[in-house]
Amino acid sequence: MAGSLRSLAVSARRALQGQLPPSAGLQKRRALGDLPYKPNKYIEDWGTAREHIELTFKWDGKTLRTIALWMVLGL
Repeated sequence: MAGSLRSLAVSARRALQGQLPPSAGLQKRRALGDLPYKPNKYIEDWGTAREHIELTFKWDGKTLRTIALWMVLGL
């Protein structure tokens, strides 16, 4: 038990001092199993716009016309 506490204290001290173990610098971000993660700027922007749709939505004549058209045609 004392050995595990000692190793925990050493790793905590390294983290606080900014010293990471040698293997920590070699790890890459991964997503979808073993595929490398590469964010797409356009998809991120689209996702952000979807999250904030209630702040950017405008109720105007064009919106009303589009909703009425969908109701009449039953699409």
